[in-house]
Amino acid sequence: MSSKSLMSETSNVSLTGRWIAVPRESFACLGIILIGCLVLGWLATRLNNHFYDANQPFYDSISYNSRTHHVMTLCREQGLSAALSAACIGDTVCLPFLIAAVAGVFFEPSRHVGIWIQSVELAVFCMTAWIYFSKVQKLSARASLAVTAPFLLLRCLYMNNGGLSDYRMDLSLAILFGTTCLWYLIASRGNEQWPYWLLGISCAATCLFRGTAPVYFVFAMGPVVLWDLAFLRRDRFYLRGLSTAFGLTVLLSAWFFIVNFSTLYYYYFVWNTDANAHLPLAESVRHFRFVYEHIGGAAILYLIAFQVLVVISRCPNANNTTSKAWANFCDDLRGIDLRPLWIGIAPALFLTLRGAGLNPFVCMPSVLGLYLFALIPVPFKRGLSLNVWSSCILFCVFALCSVNIFQQGWKNHDGDSPNSMAAHQQTLDIIVNDMKLNKFSQARFATTHSYFLNTQSLESVAIFDRAGTRRSSDAIQLENTLLRPDFMMSLSAEADWARTPGGTDDDKVAQLAAKASEVLDYLVLPTQECSILLRDRVAHNVVNRFAVQLREQLLSKGNWELISPEICNRADETVQIFRNRGNYLARHSTATIR
Repeated sequence: MSSKSLMSETSNVSLTGRWIAVPRESFACLGIILIGCLVLGWLATRLNNHFYDANQPFYDSISYNSRTHHVMTLCREQGLSAALSAACIGDTVCLPFLIAAVAGVFFEPSRHVGIWIQSVELAVFCMTAWIYFSKVQKLSARASLAVTAPFLLLRCLYMNNGGLSDYRMDLSLAILFGTTCLWYLIASRGNEQWPYWLLGISCAATCLFRGTAPVYFVFAMGPVVLWDLAFLRRDRFYLRGLSTAFGLTVLLSAWFFIVNFSTLYYYYFVWNTDANAHLPLAESVRHFRFVYEHIGGAAILYLIAFQVLVVISRCPNANNTTSKAWANFCDDLRGIDLRPLWIGIAPALFLTLRGAGLNPFVCMPSVLGLYLFALIPVPFKRGLSLNVWSSCILFCVFALCSVNIFQQGWKNHDGDSPNSMAAHQQTLDIIVNDMKLNKFSQARFATTHSYFLNTQSLESVAIFDRAGTRRSSDAIQLENTLLRPDFMMSLSAEADWARTPGGTDDDKVAQLAAKASEVLDYLVLPTQECSILLRDRVAHNVVNRFAVQLREQLLSKGNWELISPEICNRADETVQIFRNRGNYLARHSTATIR
């Protein structure tokens, strides 16, 4: 082939100082992947809007969206350096808030910021998967695209809670964990140093996205590295690459664990109920069921279609006799790589053996590894190419599965509490209107229970779902009033209750009631019937165990005046709003504003 024709089929790209020829088909495939992930990100913003038209925000994503809003507001009001400083300290994650701080230079805070962060992560993972399939598994560019595409069909991406349209760190951990493992698989099968650099950067990013990432890496990647050292590679090049990756990881992320050690220790070893549940094995094994559910029917259907075409391609034909086809398959079978299988099993196995609480999201890192292995359980030593007919069949299957999974996602985003957003808005309206009526310039409010309508969810609705709202570090400016949420009774975990002043449970309840009367202006209390339900059915949030006692203590003194009708947030959650009868000016002149 002449140099002119070669230039017509390839593009020159600089990579680590060297110029290499990259087929334009590869650029096209990577471009398709990027566009597909961005389109999926845009669809996720539509799903997000659809959900929040009627439903209240989720408890876990509330804190991440709230902190994102905080650092972006800091950036816009006090500058980028103040926002970056705030993003680094006092939390179990860091990098998403650093990204949000920079985004604050260009964009207004919204719930969509987290969606786009996760969408970019997904694009990076999918492009890395394409490189893995083409470089390690020796698939053609088109075949690599065909086995990368179904990762966009995974059910976990379309869930209203924990999916791409939501914003919590479990999905980010899964995506970045999968990306890091792919870079290890790429680096360990090659003879170039640049994949090890990307491995180190990816590993550090994962650790900065989720404080538990090192535990997953040790349990999942530790045995893989030891296996490779024992049986596959012992050369200096491999050891130098591992050292480079490890050094980069430590250099870029160790500071976060040092600076936030006390926060991380308290959250994971003291406060976190799920991490310390110690469930029996027969119960904790359900984490594997969650993994299966996260993969979902659409991704499995595409997987079956792909495997049928693979079987057909391995079958005897005019150029491949039965004996030769069988010999080729046996040869491929001898080269089977079980490392992706272990990487997929390890996270869910770790949670099962530890007896972790049945949080359905923490097992997500297992999804990508298991699906990766399921796509190519037996490698193709002679590579794999797809003809036009096979490509068309897979494209049609992908299109049908995409429509199906998006329809499921849209239905899932109808939610199960269609009146809850209206209930939150009604609660805020009643408080704001009462403040105006009584000429209150500012007021402090709280809820006495922890369920779907709570202090954090009211704060989230106020800052994200009401026009003209501004938020400072400790208050929300809403319709010329200043609302200050107080989290004194947001006591979900045993550790929260243990830190509450008082020697006995009765003392704690009495002191909480006394403090509420001293510093709060508005209280959102569950009705008597709802208090009983919370005590009996939602006792995993510790403060709910005392919902009945708190209500009785607060209302027995005559300090609180009912100002609202019953507000139905869900079928099992009805609340009322009370105003403090005490001296407003005295309260705000003596109370410490948090």
